[in-house]
Amino acid sequence: MKRIASVLAFSIITTIAFSAPSSAQDLRPSGRPHPPGSGFALRHLRHCLSAVDLTAEQQSSIETILSGARASLQAQAQSVKAGRQKVKSDLAAGADPCVVGADVVAQQAGATKLRADAAAVRDQVLAMLTPDQLSEVQECFQERRHRR
Repeated sequence: MKRIASVLAFSIITTIAFSAPSSAQDLRPSGRPHPPGSGFALRHLRHCLSAVDLTAEQQSSIETILSGARASLQAQAQSVKAGRQKVKSDLAAGADPCVVGADVVAQQAGATKLRADAAAVRDQVLAMLTPDQLSEVQECFQERRHRR
């Protein structure tokens, strides 16, 4: 009975681990990787903001917010990437399912925190916009969602 439970737990953890995106899958639709330090989490926000007519004050405030968050978000992204690599190496080494499961949970927690922090930065930036500018940026976000 214990063996069946161990095999079942291992198969579930393996499925979860391999369903998580890997660094090899971090590609643009063109198939080319994103350039290093390209602001993964806020890249589309920058794109949408470039289409909006911002005042000089808005531009400097937004740039301050984005540059202040960049180092933290990049460090978190590296941590998530390291977590994915740890899961892969533990699976390849045949580690105990409990160890692999703990690695998966830690990696997913890091990814969730990264998404939440990026969303907080995005919300700070969007709060700086006028209603007209905000609607333009939201239209740009909607266009991307429809292309996916």
